[in-house]
Amino acid sequence: MKKFFFGALFLSFLNIGPSNASEILMSLKPIFDLYRSNEIAAWDRYNGNVFQVVGNVGLIDPDNTRIIVKTGEKTLNCFYTPRDHLNIVDLQINGPIAVKGPLQLSKNGRNLYLEINNCRVLGRHEYRTKEDIFNYKKYKRSEIEKLNEEKRIQNIINSEYY
Repeated sequence: MKKFFFGALFLSFLNIGPSNASEILMSLKPIFDLYRSNEIAAWDRYNGNVFQVVGNVGLIDPDNTRIIVKTGEKTLNCFYTPRDHLNIVDLQINGPIAVKGPLQLSKNGRNLYLEINNCRVLGRHEYRTKEDIFNYKKYKRSEIEKLNEEKRIQNIINSEYY
């Protein structure tokens, strides 16, 4: 049992295991559709999991530290903290916004409500679509390949002259 504990502790330092990556939702419609067809599956799939939601600003409510994010007809309540003040200052009604955090589902009768408590309001430079992420990974991979090739050539040159 001690070996298992120390193994798990060691792996946690290596950051192996579940990643902190989040799925990017461009629309809230799939959540509502799944909720209508299978309520239990929707709760299992979405409730408590971290998502990045991309949409438009519906309302900024500084009294309740809340931003309403609209994606089409569906809305999400984002309860932010003061740490994202600089990103919130740049927001405009109906302007683009990306928020990230653990999604909380709640219902009142047959209506489903979505919210993220302590959500992060992502700035303009932190907003990335799936395509941006893919292109960035491709760019990083090519940069690493260039560096490896430069090191290989440098090693060949050094081994020939020394």
